[in-house]
Amino acid sequence: MDGAAEHLKYVAWVRSTFSFVVDALSGERLDIMLQCVTLRVEGARHDGPPPHGAREASQRDAFEIVTREVAADAHGKPVLVVGEAASGKSTFARLFLILCIQQQQAAQLVPFLITTIDLVRIIKQNDLAADYLDGYLRSVYGLNSRRY
Repeated sequence: MDGAAEHLKYVAWVRSTFSFVVDALSGERLDIMLQCVTLRVEGARHDGPPPHGAREASQRDAFEIVTREVAADAHGKPVLVVGEAASGKSTFARLFLILCIQQQQAAQLVPFLITTIDLVRIIKQNDLAADYLDGYLRSVYGLNSRRY
């Protein structure tokens, strides 16, 4: 199996699947890169005061803060986005996924988006108890699939 070719296929699939959101009123597909979501980030590291002219951490760009948090942990810190209904969590997650793929230089790390609703459904259907990611991938793609 050619890992680079599989990675290119995966990137193309991610872009075709997650690069848009559907407008609830018109049903129109909207470019994810043009969506604006205001989020407050809690629990971010505070490496001293913000640079001159910068806003407080909770007011800065959520993508910048989450990227810094993930990069600060060499093992790939998991990210959990929480918020009220219709607060922009899914839009942020899609935007974050697309930006990670665009900024990625090599296929060493593969960003992967699993929605909570899908994960819970797979856990219940398959009675998963240990490694949720592995169980999810096995259930969705199958042990013999290239994507798994």
